[in-house]
Amino acid sequence: MPSNATTLVIIGTYSAAVHLFGVNSESGIASLGTSTAFGAKQEALLFVPDPLCNGEANLLAVKNNCACDDNDGRSDPNCCTAPGALVSARITEEGSITKVGEVEYAGVGPMHMGPIHDQVAIADYVGGTAHIYGPIDPITGFIGHKAESATKLSNRSLMHMVTSDPLCKDRRLLAVDSGYPAVVVIDYQTGDVVGKVGMPESVRRINFHPSLPVAYIMYEAAGSIGVWTWPRCEEWLDDDGVSPPAEVSRFSTMPADPPLPQFEKDKPTSLMLTSNGKYAYTCTRTAFISAPTSVTTAQIGVFRVGDEGLAEPIQWVDTGGSNTRDCELSTDESMLFAVDVAASKFLAYSADPLTGMLTLIGSADVPHPATIEQFKLPATCAMGHADHFRHHLASIVAKAHAHAFVAHAAYVKASAENPLITVLVWIALGACCFACCPANLKKTCINLLPDQCTGRKPHGRRVGSLSMPDQVGSLL
Repeated sequence: MPSNATTLVIIGTYSAAVHLFGVNSESGIASLGTSTAFGAKQEALLFVPDPLCNGEANLLAVKNNCACDDNDGRSDPNCCTAPGALVSARITEEGSITKVGEVEYAGVGPMHMGPIHDQVAIADYVGGTAHIYGPIDPITGFIGHKAESATKLSNRSLMHMVTSDPLCKDRRLLAVDSGYPAVVVIDYQTGDVVGKVGMPESVRRINFHPSLPVAYIMYEAAGSIGVWTWPRCEEWLDDDGVSPPAEVSRFSTMPADPPLPQFEKDKPTSLMLTSNGKYAYTCTRTAFISAPTSVTTAQIGVFRVGDEGLAEPIQWVDTGGSNTRDCELSTDESMLFAVDVAASKFLAYSADPLTGMLTLIGSADVPHPATIEQFKLPATCAMGHADHFRHHLASIVAKAHAHAFVAHAAYVKASAENPLITVLVWIALGACCFACCPANLKKTCINLLPDQCTGRKPHGRRVGSLSMPDQVGSLL
């Protein structure tokens, strides 16, 4: 994907609307409107691609039925109301959202969603367990009625995240129990707990290095990330000779200097790694609610990752807010998106692929943003286009060789019968050489494809097939 491509970003909120933006690293942020298809208190969004590669996809939202405050989304058993809901919708590249289905959510206080095979797993924060719903029809967006629930480890369990090891995707479900605390290994087909890795303190997230046997554990209360040796695909459960996961080091998610005041906290919320494993990014919060200006603003950390997975900070970026609730890298990793629920801001940064450094593109006002998703073209679609092009090119080359062979045979025969043919052929070849010289080829290219051949950029930008005027969000 080109680095100047426009990304359709979807922002879930604790208000009644999903906000949509087109974001371009060169021309900024453009609002594409809102949708009320999901209703209020959207705790988590999940994008599910459509394999038909038709410019449409699926978007799921789970609504938090235990959110105490629409302004910050904190959950508590005393705030639980009627049953929640898992809502499915179709979304187009242009940002049009149409609701297609809704199932009652059996849990309480959902926090996070993740795909597992053809189903969706949901971390139940207040309920302290994980639920699996499905199957999801990727072509229509409808959700099946099958539902499994994992066993709750203890009365203090608080499930914060559900995911799976990306190197062996869909083999087992991993759930992060913040209260127990542990990373729980679950058979997603039955909901059975098949293993667990105890944690030294409260955890919020687990992320994996793209290639090394390394996992990154987010210690929410400690304000740090633990670097763990982590045999991939939960190999220690299948082979007694493989050592279980173990922590080897930690790094902070806020700068050490100046230190935070005594009653302020560094509570990380997000961790992202680039696909080449060279850089990592963290987001955090220093307060839950709209706080006075004296509260230290939250920082986005940029880290260089070494050959063994260890990380060192190389940049701190001030978000201007205090509760950076969610962050996400764009699919081409040219940008980083962040939302601050206390400041009611959506921020976009460009990410330098060589240094990892961030530069603010712009910001936009969004009431109480909670979660980020984006329209992602499935890799199979891009591969399909590339395969089609290669096959088409190979066909053209083969036909050209065949035509050249036939033409050569005809030329040899005609020249033997009439020497004048040789003279005419050489005159024609001379004319072709003149037309195909670089200068004349460039003139032809400019006449047919002026923008592509001159480097001029067309006015405006596109999200999928949608043309948008240039617009840059307001800078903080």
